[in-house]
Amino acid sequence: MASIRQRTSKGGESTYSVLFRHEGKQTSKAFLTRAHAERFQQLVQLLGAGRALAELSATDDNPLTLDDLAEQFFTWKAQDVEVRTIRDYRRDYDNWIRPHLGHRAAASIDERDVQTVVDKMRGRLDAKSVADRHMVLHSIFKWASAKTRRLVDHNPCTETQLPKRTRKPPKGLTVPEFQALHAAAGRVDPDAADLILFLVSMAWRFSEATALAARGIEDWGDEMYATVQRVHRRDERGAMTIVEDSAKSAAGLRRAKVPPMCAAMIRRRLVGKGVDELVFTNGQ
Repeated sequence: MASIRQRTSKGGESTYSVLFRHEGKQTSKAFLTRAHAERFQQLVQLLGAGRALAELSATDDNPLTLDDLAEQFFTWKAQDVEVRTIRDYRRDYDNWIRPHLGHRAAASIDERDVQTVVDKMRGRLDAKSVADRHMVLHSIFKWASAKTRRLVDHNPCTETQLPKRTRKPPKGLTVPEFQALHAAAGRVDPDAADLILFLVSMAWRFSEATALAARGIEDWGDEMYATVQRVHRRDERGAMTIVEDSAKSAAGLRRAKVPPMCAAMIRRRLVGKGVDELVFTNGQ
């Protein structure tokens, strides 16, 4: 246990000493403010005297906390990804990383600290979710430890043992189920039937397919290709909007061959449409 003792000089100035045991000896560390003394006291109780002193030394040499690094990283990363992506990164950081490491001096965080956080997540999240949140922390340290920045000396996330992912059987419609669904949609809403055929044939996301414009189709007669050029997204107000040159990832901006049955359907839908008109529409 660590305790705090206040000392007042004859001139009325106060200092605060944290008393603790280190390597079998009673030791003290003086601070000018109670807030700093209480923070060090918490570190001693949380990490032990040795690591608390190392943390204090790292803070003196490099006062940046992990919260500081994260904020700088998110600001930098926002230039390359969508607002939604940064919002998701911040949410995962705030919920799973900040409570454990955010207040720590970034330079003092080591591989054991990272592994401890990951192990705490294992009992509450599946393997993929743990890996996704570890990726956020890994990205922060990779950015900060780059030779062009050198905000920290190294990335403590490179040796983390993540939980193994187990492959699950694919979920989806069987061929007879798809045929029944497609036929029923054709009777009730032909536009929906065409969209269903495209989604199953191309394995596109709904947000990609519904944003497909005529200019995204290349029809060479014997072959047809469709390219993801934009997607539907909800803005901060919840309204749907089309975002150009965007996908869930860089690999999402892909060009794929359209199967013959699907190609015939697209040719039918493109009759009379301009290059910027949507391929798939409904009654509205």
